[in-house]
Amino acid sequence: MISQKLELHLSLFHSIIVTLLSILYTVNISYPEVILGVSLAYFLLDLVVIVSLGTKDRNFVWHHVLALGFVYYGWTEPYRTYYCRGIIVELSTIFLNFYRFEKTKFRGVMFLISFVLMRIIYIPWFYWTVLIPDFFVIAFPLHLLVLLIYIIQLIWLKDIIGMITRPKKILSPIDLIPIKKELFY
Repeated sequence: MISQKLELHLSLFHSIIVTLLSILYTVNISYPEVILGVSLAYFLLDLVVIVSLGTKDRNFVWHHVLALGFVYYGWTEPYRTYYCRGIIVELSTIFLNFYRFEKTKFRGVMFLISFVLMRIIYIPWFYWTVLIPDFFVIAFPLHLLVLLIYIIQLIWLKDIIGMITRPKKILSPIDLIPIKKELFY
């Protein structure tokens, strides 16, 4: 329980900080080292929490490994600019964490909308308008990272739609009666 709360608060902190710094970066208030440093610390720490405590599924492990690849490239130009502008996709993680704090239909829909806008629409748009013009300048592994991270986003989209639209189990009155298991052994 403590590990899940820790992971939730770390994720919320990271997503708020890097989203705000990414917005500032796009209006020429630049703190790229802070964006990269916070991201590096978060992805490494959360990866340790995930692997050691098993708090998330394997897609998060792959997501974090790929994210660390982006951070690695982000320490040099022109990749720093790409990273600092692209990390704004973490805006959807803010809504994810609000949904995880309290799982209401409204918060679920807000998360789904932000996820689709930031992860499903923005990533290909950003790739096409920013990275494709520099296609031969950009290292091939970065193109591969974008493709792999996008595949994970599509898998998550399917999971998110199922999570939000899946009806809650309706309990019958018999489910509410406590039964002593010893009676059946």
